[in-house]
Amino acid sequence: MRRRIVIGLTGASGSGKSAAAAILAGFGAQVIDADKIAHEVAEERETLDELTREFGDWIVDARGGFNRAQASKRAFSDTGFLSRLTEITHKYIIKKMYARLDEITARDPAAVVVLDAPIPVEKGFLDVANVVWVVSTTRETRLERVVCRDGIDVGAAESRFAAQLPDSGYERLADVVIDNNGDINGLERELRRQYESLINC
Repeated sequence: MRRRIVIGLTGASGSGKSAAAAILAGFGAQVIDADKIAHEVAEERETLDELTREFGDWIVDARGGFNRAQASKRAFSDTGFLSRLTEITHKYIIKKMYARLDEITARDPAAVVVLDAPIPVEKGFLDVANVVWVVSTTRETRLERVVCRDGIDVGAAESRFAAQLPDSGYERLADVVIDNNGDINGLERELRRQYESLINC
């Protein structure tokens, strides 16, 4: 019987990674969304206590949860803060991602799992992925999508891009580059071709 396959799915902001993950879920893959896990983890008491010790009370908002708005604003202008925030939260995110992988595998040892993550880190992504798929599109298209999707201006979008890996950094890690410069139907056709090739080999 085929063993579990883990597709590490990544791509720069605005590349269409989330759309690709949704399509793969439609094919029957189990999707683990690292961004969703990061949101969950940031609201947990253990994480908040460590963040408060590191950064002070401002990191917690009026409702007692993670002050996402202020943290995001600071992260795009302070690389030292972003690095330390990532360092603290990453271990909690990894722990939960590993647990979800184990849960899925226990239910279905032959599952196809998509690990949807914006940052292709070594531990918690590259170490568990059988293959890495990078969703790619032009910088101009990504810029347009992010401005429209998030309601921000071009300058803010450019700052966000600057805090991420360059496109070449993503593509160096790729086993497969998924071209998303066309429409959603073209993306689905390419994903289906790659998916069927992977599970049938």
